[in-house]
Amino acid sequence: MQKNTSAQHQTALMQPLEPRLFLAAGSLDPSFAHRGIALLAGSDGNTDNISVARQQDGKLLVLAGPRPNFQYTTLTRYNTDGSRDRAFATDGRIVFDPAKVAAGNCLAVQNDGMILAATESGAQDGTLFRYTPRGKPDKTFGSNGVAATAPHRISAITFAPNRIILTRSIDGFQVERYFNSGKLDKTFAGGVVFTHFKNVSGYEGYCRAVTVQNDGRIIAGGHVNFHPALLRYTWDGKLQTIFSRPSSIGIVRRIFTLPDGKTLAAGWHVGGSDEDQYILARYLPNGALDKRYGVRGQVLTHIGGDSSGHLADNQYIDRLPDGKVAIVGGETLHGQSQDIVIARFNPDGTPDTTFGLNGSTQTDFLGLDTPKGVFATADGNIQIVLRSVRPRKSLLISARYDGD
Repeated sequence: MQKNTSAQHQTALMQPLEPRLFLAAGSLDPSFAHRGIALLAGSDGNTDNISVARQQDGKLLVLAGPRPNFQYTTLTRYNTDGSRDRAFATDGRIVFDPAKVAAGNCLAVQNDGMILAATESGAQDGTLFRYTPRGKPDKTFGSNGVAATAPHRISAITFAPNRIILTRSIDGFQVERYFNSGKLDKTFAGGVVFTHFKNVSGYEGYCRAVTVQNDGRIIAGGHVNFHPALLRYTWDGKLQTIFSRPSSIGIVRRIFTLPDGKTLAAGWHVGGSDEDQYILARYLPNGALDKRYGVRGQVLTHIGGDSSGHLADNQYIDRLPDGKVAIVGGETLHGQSQDIVIARFNPDGTPDTTFGLNGSTQTDFLGLDTPKGVFATADGNIQIVLRSVRPRKSLLISARYDGD
């Protein structure tokens, strides 16, 4: 009798389990915005000239413009739900004077939350603006928040302790270093280092990416006559190493310094059949390809590729906290991106088959979809920003994918 009473008591303590949604890595994260998708309010989708940066708190900064019938460039901050952050600048947006700013180029956020926006004038001079986290001009930077005005647009920005390092789009590799105050750092070979390459077939070198190693050496990446190239400079500005480069056509678009001193470079590549592909390459500290990565040091993927002969230049990459990398590109047809594709790779360059279907996932956002950025969140999720062109309106969209 006692035994039956005990059994009945145990049964009474059992509660029905609440419904649970178990996500697979690569699925849209339903806890983010509306089922994983947020529409960024406003007109930023009306231009293809868009640069995006993500703050540590998850808010997005968008440098956009000019737009058709609206010849202004703007810097807007969005909350995680896609609404405009009205506490930023004036009603959430900075509108640049068109007499001084013709277009935006790139964005970067410092560890202290200061915001750097690189723009170009109608004369194609590049300028760096710095704003406080609340969107006010930082009067301690340069002249009333403006510095680094010089010929040619700024193509990339990175940071070192008390330093700002930038590159410019020019016939050669130009790297400049500034103090955090915006003053040119002349201990870096006078502040500006320009590496000229001999003209071959009418093309020269263009710098598109930059990073700083733990020892202070600077690695700049881009292309020389449309061959991917990486150059390394010492802290005082001397050219030290020209990294080995694959005998292929393409451009380096992003560089990462790895904890073990190696370098990961990413960009696009044109194969023998003129089909565009995305390429990852890992280099040893001496500049040689790391043969233990991918296939002989390289990984080729068709994410964002296009067999129509168009150069696929709308892919983005970020490195995840666990050393994996995420690439976002478009499923492209005749030069137009249709759907968004995300691929994830293991630290050794192999596809991460735990993500999506055999390492990638594809999403149709119901327009001609072009990626504008990808960001690794602190918890390992993947957030992307894309432009979706519809028949009546072009939208800017943020989406987040589960990483576990």
